[in-house]
Parts: sequence; C-alpha cells; structure tokens
Amino acid sequence: YWGKYGWNAMRFDEDHYPDPKALTDSLHKMDIRLMLSVWSKIDKNSEVGRQMQADGHYIPGTDWIDFFKPEAAAAYWKNFSERLVPLGIDAWWQDATEPENDDLVGRRVNGGRWAGEQVRNVYPLLVCKTVSEGIRSEKLNGKSESSFILTRCGFPGIQRYGIALWSGDVGNDWETFRRQIVAGLGMQAAGIPWWFLPSRRPIYQSGVYRAYAALDRDFGLSASDARSRIHEQHRTLELWGRSQAHHRRLSPREVSSDALYRALCQGCG
Repeated sequence: YWGKYGWNAMRFDEDHYPDPKALTDSLHKMDIRLMLSVWSKIDKNSEVGRQMQADGHYIPGTDWIDFFKPEAAAAYWKNFSERLVPLGIDAWWQDATEPENDDLVGRRVNGGRWAGEQVRNVYPLLVCKTVSEGIRSEKLNGKSESSFILTRCGFPGIQRYGIALWSGDVGNDWETFRRQIVAGLGMQAAGIPWWFLPSRRPIYQSGVYRAYAALDRDFGLSASDARSRIHEQHRTLELWGRSQAHHRRLSPREVSSDALYRALCQGCG
C-alpha cells in the first residue's frame, strides 16, 4: 500500500488508495475489519526513514529499527500513531519481526551496547510491546483501545501483548508440514494460545499451480482453526475460488471435500 513512498513508509500511495479513511469506514459498514501490514524495517529514503536515520534509530548496517533503544521505539510509535492509527484500522500485521533472515547476527544493538545474536529472541517481543502498549494508551471515542497483532515471530511471554502468531512463509513439502505440527504443540506448551500455520502455496510452474494436495490438507486443518492465512500474490488459491472440476478430482481421503467447500463458501457469505 505504500507504493511510491518506499517500504513501510507508513503512508498509503494515493495513486491506489486516494482516501484510506473512507476505505476503512466503508469496510466497517459491511461489518468487515481491516488488518494492515506494518514492518519494523523502514526504507531509509522515505520521510519516516530519513527522520529515523538522522536520529540514530536504526540498527547499524540494516534497515531495522533498534527497538532495544527506548528512544527508537518511542519514535516508531509516534509515527505509527500519527500516520496510521487515525485511519480506523482494526488490527496490525507486524511482519518479519525475527527480524528477517536472522539479521541481528553480527550486529550491535541498543546503541552498540549489546551483541545482536545474544538478544535476538527479544526483538519480536519489543516490537509487539511498542505497538500493543501504544494502542492501549490511545484514547479513541473517550476510551482506551485494545489491540490485535499478528506477528511472524514470538517466544514465551509475548502473549501478554494480544498477539496471534503464525509460523512464517513455510515450504510445500511434507517434512515441513510434520515440523509445523511439532512447532505448534511446542507453542501451546509455552502458553502461547493463538498460533497457526499458514496454508502452504503449491508449486508454481509456467504460470500454473501444481501439487495441490498439501494445500488442500492445510485448508482442511485451517477449517478447524479460528485463523487462516495463505502466502501468495496470485488470486487463484482460495479454496472457494478454485474450480468444481478440481474438487471432483479430490479423493475421499482429501480433507477438502465438497462438504468442506460448501462450509467455507457459506462462511464467506
């Protein structure tokens, strides 16, 4: 949505979203809630990025904000609250909170005081803490707001910030599926209740998706969960959007049966 303004510029590109507040208001009238992707990585050439760079709020050598520094976290929230919160957005998708590609290894954080690899597991907690406590401190319509945050990474203790956690942009193979189940059980044992795995994208070759079986089983698993997510930019992967011919090809042992298809379609109105 940031388009021409740069990655996570905390601003909608008017060429595509001329009135984001009107957009959220129209969704609310249809009883639909909007979640927005907001990163802890900010393009240094964006308006927010230039400000953060001038104030020394980046982890050196990266585009990630140094949430270990209270001043950096406060500056992040100031921009967040002024640029995004007034638009009426309902939930926040804090993506790549690991941060991505294990980018704290070999870095110095908290103004150079600490080795990044020694505190890497704390980073997602601090990102979500910043947003959660910021949202709860906001007074909208005379009352404090609660927060809902989707995060790609988390460890024990992060559940205090009203998060749901998904396990990342995982692969399509069956070994990955097995490991996802093990990871989910571990999350539950750690006291993190809202965890889910993504529906894994099928293989994309020559403009055509292939090997739907694993995706179908993921959809079946998602049907028993309160949350569902699929990672792909193409628009042909939703189970209700695929052809009836595909569903007739599914064997009885496939989870995504015609009954599941109808149930999902009814759930989507």
